[in-house]
Amino acid sequence: MNNKKYLYALFIIIPIIIFFIGKSFSLTYTQEIRNVETESNEYNDPGSWHIDKSAKWTSFGKAQIEFDVETVSKFVEGRNIDIILVLDISESMAGKKFERAISDAKDLTNAILSQSGNRIALITFDSTSEIISEFSSDKNTILTYLDLLETNGATNYNAALLNVDEVLDGYTERANTDLVTLFLT
Repeated sequence: MNNKKYLYALFIIIPIIIFFIGKSFSLTYTQEIRNVETESNEYNDPGSWHIDKSAKWTSFGKAQIEFDVETVSKFVEGRNIDIILVLDISESMAGKKFERAISDAKDLTNAILSQSGNRIALITFDSTSEIISEFSSDKNTILTYLDLLETNGATNYNAALLNVDEVLDGYTERANTDLVTLFLT
């Protein structure tokens, strides 16, 4: 009879222990951090940056994280600039991200190509990549290309990098000109 008491006790005690062990793991608490800001030491210096990261939970176990990066132009007055602008137009960019990327690309195009001697080459990528424009100083043409872009396909960074390499293979250095590649994804 004593063995039956011990057996009944084990059937009661073991589930209780398992319950409390399971609860101890689920009671782990982490505090949600909604916003983090990082910036270089002197934010007003040319080339300095400021990153504002925010996150929010979208469902159980899933979060949406956004980075907003601001920089102070490092372009040296009196020097020209050639920019290879590489834009991610894959489906993962659809919606707000794509609209923001195109808006920022247009702002950059307007600012850079408003000064004579500057040029922009435009490359897009999704499942594949395309050189939309070799280096051009024609602001209206680049803006028109940007207006025509739509999201499509998967994200193939390698194809984009191969096209950057192709543009660079045909690049001729110009005196008093900086070369920059901007990869927007």
